Amino acid sequence: MSSNELKRLEEVYFSHDKLPKFIYPTSHFNENHYTIRHKAEILSIEVEISESTMQWESSAKVAYDEFVNSVMLIYGRIMHAGVTCFVKKTTGEGDSDLEAVAVFFYNERYDDTSELSSIQILERERLLDTEVYTVPIWNTEIQYFNLTPLGIDFVLHCSPRASAAAFRK
Repeated sequence: MSSNELKRLEEVYFSHDKLPKFIYPTSHFNENHYTIRHKAEILSIEVEISESTMQWESSAKVAYDEFVNSVMLIYGRIMHAGVTCFVKKTTGEGDSDLEAVAVFFYNERYDDTSELSSIQILERERLLDTEVYTVPIWNTEIQYFNLTPLGIDFVLHCSPRASAAAFRK
């Protein structure tokens, strides 16, 4: 493990405003899953069939950014997510139904080789766990990771920044 991996752990750990936060060691896993599950609807947008694919993609990017900004994970990060675009179809009886017409995928800076390599190393060392939530209605995925209790303890006991943060509290 290199200093790159420690930097990744510190970045995620210190992004949380209340240090350390433990109700029980993996409580942030449950909270993060709950948050993602309930915010996933942001990743479903209605578009007009008359709009261009570029307009759909632009709207999808806005929805993705809104999702990432509204999902504040505790000791975790979003890695990627898909945005599903729907059009309203009118049925023969005058009712309307939504039909998926496009899915756009976006990565949150964990798409280059060095970032993914760091994530894989940290997962192998059991300092973080990656999770995938599949949105039931439209089968797109949201991938994210959580620091494990071991990863949190590692930062608390090995990072020079942790003792400084604890001293300030």
